[in-house]
Amino acid sequence: MAVLALIIWRRLFVYRILQRTASEVKPAQPPARPALVAKVVAKDVPVYLDEIGTCAAYETVQVQAQVSGQIIARHFRTAPT
Repeated sequence: MAVLALIIWRRLFVYRILQRTASEVKPAQPPARPALVAKVVAKDVPVYLDEIGTCAAYETVQVQAQVSGQIIARHFRTAPT
């Protein structure tokens, strides 16, 4: 029984020593980095829309003649956009 108490006491003793040395060693903090600042100014700015992609119509129509021959003229107007 005394041997078991001695083992437990030694483990607690070693644990306390390791805990104390771990708390003494603090991680070094990196140096402070400089930051740029500027005054806030309220003003109107233009809106730019620079997009990458393709443009396609959402509706298309094919006009085909119902008789053989060439289409010489069209007698309709497209709707304004």
